[in-house]
Amino acid sequence: KPNSNGNPTGSPASLTGDIDGNGVVDITDLSHLALYLVGDKNLEGSAMKNADVDKDNTITVGDITGTASIILKYLLENTKTIPNNSYLFTTIVSITSIAVNTPKIPS
Repeated sequence: KPNSNGNPTGSPASLTGDIDGNGVVDITDLSHLALYLVGDKNLEGSAMKNADVDKDNTITVGDITGTASIILKYLLENTKTIPNNSYLFTTIVSITSIAVNTPKIPS
């Protein structure tokens, strides 16, 4: 169900895509996931579980696509919010593109 900002919400411990654990799937979660994939952020516990959007037990670019899909699906289902979220849409596409084209740096 949406919060007052129009983002999907749920229990942080179990909300697929909610990487930062604030109970909302939003652009911040997408950013955390992209940073993880390029080696600039560590994820543990429920963040790691929620980041595995496609439930294949591996965090990959597919999970970025899945997280972006969660956000975009909500926006498309609630068309009244789309004009106010054009920047969000552009940012999602940009982050997804960067993550897809950036190899993970070995630690």
